[in-house]
Amino acid sequence: MHFKRNKEPEAPRSKDYDFAEMVKAAREQPKQFSRLQKAFDKLKKKPKGKSL
Repeated sequence: MHFKRNKEPEAPRSKDYDFAEMVKAAREQPKQFSRLQKAFDKLKKKPKGKSL
């Protein structure tokens, strides 16, 4: 599997995401939370098995 490397610099670099940390950060920074929501929406909408 190949992934495009055009992630935002604010995105966590580790492979496993700490959702508790994300929620804590989201409470402090609502803009960051909306950015995360957009990123997860993109992940959900991507067709599986096809590389663009």
